[in-house]
Amino acid sequence: MAGGAANEALKDRVTCLENFVGVPEDDEAVSLSVSIEQHAIELVDLWKILDDFMTETNARINNIMEDVMSLTDVVKINLKSLEDKVAIVKNDHNKKEGKKKTEVLSALQLKTGLWKGEETYLAALVEIKPDTTVEVPDEVD
Repeated sequence: MAGGAANEALKDRVTCLENFVGVPEDDEAVSLSVSIEQHAIELVDLWKILDDFMTETNARINNIMEDVMSLTDVVKINLKSLEDKVAIVKNDHNKKEGKKKTEVLSALQLKTGLWKGEETYLAALVEIKPDTTVEVPDEVD
């Protein structure tokens, strides 16, 4: 009887393991240890793919940042070259409300025209040299 009880206990343990791991449904079933090894290999492959993707993405982002920096430098150079050609005029509106608000007008806004009687100030870039006088126009053409 002792052998029968031991067999019964062993059978219960095997049943518990089968319930936990699963019972192979056919003869082509793969054991759990082989399946784990296959998944480990696939996981290593996935890590390699992820690492390659991250490296490639990092390189692309660095290239984009370099392009943005070079574009910024070009814009700065263009703005410096335009600095001599751009004039800004300050105009005072809102006098009727008692508040003085200064607005900046561009040369293009001046060219298209202002309201009659509007007070404006002309800003001219003039190089100051000793013993030299420069005439500044009274109005904008």
